[in-house]
Amino acid sequence: ISIEAIQELIKKLKYGNYVSSGHRVVIIKKGEVLTLPAQNALLKALEEPPIGTTFILTSVSPSSLLETIVSRCQSVYFGPLSVEELLELDNLKSLKPSVA
Repeated sequence: ISIEAIQELIKKLKYGNYVSSGHRVVIIKKGEVLTLPAQNALLKALEEPPIGTTFILTSVSPSSLLETIVSRCQSVYFGPLSVEELLELDNLKSLKPSVA
């Protein structure tokens, strides 16, 4: 993930329209692929997040992230899913969003 992508995200969060609830959740998948400059840009947003914004950063390798990023995050570890759980998730994909 490039620094330009993170800078664009931060710009949209600062100047974009708020949702009706006044709260936004930003999910950044695969944090381990953030470039070092992107991690530094994200760090500033984590230190001073825009009002009403929650960041969720996922990573299979937190050790590949800057220590300062990890120190500003609350870690939640998830174990592997069972075959039954995976099948259930696959079944949920076919449901309409209002049902899921």
